[in-house]
This record gives sequence, C-alpha cells and structure tokens, in this order.
Amino acid sequence: MLTGGQPPEETPFVLKTFLAGGAFGQVYSALDEKTGTEVAVKLERYDAKYRQLYLEFGFYQRLGRECPYAPEILFFGQVANAWTALVMEMLGPSLKRVQELLGGALSVQCTTAVAIRLLRHLADFHRHGLIFRDVKPDNFLLGPPASGRAHSLYLIDLGLAKNWRSEADGSHIPFTEGKPLTGTLAYVSLNMHRGFELSRRDDLECLLYMLIHLGTGSLPWFAGDRQVGKDFARKMAYYGEKEKRKKKKGKVAGLKQI
Repeated sequence: MLTGGQPPEETPFVLKTFLAGGAFGQVYSALDEKTGTEVAVKLERYDAKYRQLYLEFGFYQRLGRECPYAPEILFFGQVANAWTALVMEMLGPSLKRVQELLGGALSVQCTTAVAIRLLRHLADFHRHGLIFRDVKPDNFLLGPPASGRAHSLYLIDLGLAKNWRSEADGSHIPFTEGKPLTGTLAYVSLNMHRGFELSRRDDLECLLYMLIHLGTGSLPWFAGDRQVGKDFARKMAYYGEKEKRKKKKGKVAGLKQI
C-alpha cells in the first residue's frame, strides 16, 4: 500500500498529504521531485471491481489537452504493483470551499459569473458526447493560485461521467427505468429520483440546484434533514418529494431576481 513519502514506482511523485477519499479511491497532494511542484494524485486499487479511474482518464483524453476546463494530466498508469494512479496539476479551492470562506453563500454577481462559465463548460462537455452526472460544488475547482488561471473553473472527478450518444452511430442512448442513484443526493434531478436514465438536461437541472445552494446557502429540502435523520432511503424520498413541490411552485425562498 502506498503511504506518505513512498513514491509510485518509476515516477518522480512523492505522496505528501491525504486530501480526500471515498468508494472510488483516494486523493493525495504530492511533490514532483523533478520540478519541485505540487501535484494531485488520485489512487484506485488495481483490482477494484469498478475501475473508474480508467474511465476518467479516457474522458480526459477525449476532452483533449487544450480543453480550457480540464486539468493537465501528468501521468496515468499502474504503480507499486497495487494501485492505478492518475496524476494531475494541483488546482485551487473548490466552489464548496469558496462558499464556506464567504460565510455560506456567494453574492448574486459571483453566482451569476459561475453560472455563465459552467453553462459554457457543460455545453462543451455535452458536445463531446458526455454527461457529467455528478454536478456538485466539490467537483468544480478554481485554477492554480497565483497564476493567470486563478479565476478559471475546472471540472474534476469524471468517474461518473457517461456517453449520452452512441460512439458507433451518434444516436441517443435509449430511455430506461429502474436506474440506481447516481450523483450526489442533494443535487440529483427529478428523473434520477424516478429511476430514469440520465441525459444532458439532468446535468443542467443539477447545475440549477447547485447554483441555488451557492447563492442562498441552502436548498428547500435541507430543512427536513432533522426529520428524516440519516436513513438514506427516507432522505432520498423526502428530497424527491420536496423537489417536485418546489418545481411546481417555481420559486425558491431567498433567491434574488436580477
């Protein structure tokens, strides 16, 4: 197992600090000993049942090295006989962290600027035949601090992304039902609550919920968290019902009009 200070085999990257982890892997900060620069390393067990990191790397390759919202990929491959590693440039804070630093909510002007930028990014992402399927503040990062890209926004964590059209003939993927939850419960679309196959419109609906959260500091369905507790099934049912009601009313308390 890789630990801090143990470099991946045949690479110049030395792990430093654990940053995050979950069902699909672990993320560390690391030092590139050749250049002296800090990088981010995402690790996944080589024998993982679902090899999400291979999918993620493939999606970054499809977007291309010149993609303005994809981080620079520095290395991808097997290391230490046990892990698959994806090494990328170290970016700045996530929108979630920015929201916390600003006291829980972004200004109207800042939220609008984020909305315009991310709509353009998602439109281009969709043009590449992909849907993101995990729109949340944690997955959008600012550029490297003290650089000319410090105010740019980047998409990370493409492990849940998926083709929305066939690579063979360009046709749209078929509509199906009974799909399990994909994404982050707080922001998933009504179609996801209904178990429908996701498509481009669901990315946009999730983006809307995320922008409301960034601009107001909350979402209407958060109010029931104490009532439903930590039971995931109850929380999913409650969130879905609240989304339906708010969508019918068409307004969210605390959301300003500009």
